[in-house]
Amino acid sequence: MPDFARPDRLGIVFDVVMPDEPNNILDRLYVRGTALHSWADFESENARVILDQFSRGDLPVWLEYGDDKMLAHPLGEIADILLGGAAPSTSEAAEQAERWRVRFSNLKG
Repeated sequence: MPDFARPDRLGIVFDVVMPDEPNNILDRLYVRGTALHSWADFESENARVILDQFSRGDLPVWLEYGDDKMLAHPLGEIADILLGGAAPSTSEAAEQAERWRVRFSNLKG
């Protein structure tokens, strides 16, 4: 991680989490960003650079502040398919969702 991503500078702590009892397929192994001060910590240019880097990866990215948690990657239709059971609108979306399912189906939970 670059120096500007230090938690005392960025206001966000990043770690990799593998819960014993995941709530869903995208909660089995993921990158967690925890804001130290407020949700606004995720809006800085440096935070967006780091989040963009994590969002290019193969792990889900969840953002947290206090007791609230929101998914940052994958978004849109893929998240709707995996978390809400939505039907894919295209074969590409179906293939992407299946890759996520395969990647995380053998993990705990």
